[in-house]
Amino acid sequence: MFESDCSVQDVFLCTPTQPVVNDVHSVEFAKHSNVDNEWSVCMNVKGTPTNLEIDTGARCNILSLKTVRAVNAENEITASDIYISAVHGHPVQALGQVMLPCTYNGQTHNVVFQVLSTSKKADILGRYDCSTYGLLQRVHTLQCVRRVHHC
Repeated sequence: MFESDCSVQDVFLCTPTQPVVNDVHSVEFAKHSNVDNEWSVCMNVKGTPTNLEIDTGARCNILSLKTVRAVNAENEITASDIYISAVHGHPVQALGQVMLPCTYNGQTHNVVFQVLSTSKKADILGRYDCSTYGLLQRVHTLQCVRRVHHC
């Protein structure tokens, strides 16, 4: 905890060690993130720079219909029977799905997105593809070392 006089503080530095039973996931900030506390990545989706939120809890990727139109892929939407459920929302059926070439940091993969018709920002890169692009790394355990930090 930081003291108000800013003299000495306890800070815990966590580093990976050998695997154990409990898994821990860690997320690194994308190199091209707009703000330090914003978990997003600018990725070329079908050649168009697109800002995608990194969501380590999402089991699928999502694009809004507006974004699909912006990358000229509306006619590539195919049927989907997937329902998307946010943490505090009601399940919403996807309009369809679309597979688009996405490039980040020199890697290009065909990524499947569920398409939602929503007025809210809904461009999300889920945990599987975050891992594929190296934005998410599994760490099997953490070892905490106590360090003293001076202001």
